[in-house]
Amino acid sequence: RENMHKALQGERISHEAEFHGHWFEYQYSPVYDEKRQVTGITLAALDITLLKNSIVQLEKQQHFLETILAAVPGGVYIYDTIHNANI
Repeated sequence: RENMHKALQGERISHEAEFHGHWFEYQYSPVYDEKRQVTGITLAALDITLLKNSIVQLEKQQHFLETILAAVPGGVYIYDTIHNANI
């Protein structure tokens, strides 16, 4: 309700929330008439579950790699054989 009130005051609001195991990005936008008066709002919801799950997996991989690199007593050399380049 707070986001609806802000949109009715002319503010554009965006936030993310989890609902029954799915993540959504909600966008509240004011609707104006020809006199630039707010006459209502629109609400759009986008399912961003795949994005959120991908971020969690990347964070886990980063933590795993950081743990391995912290445990190595020497240096680590990484070479990209696909691009033939040092990383």
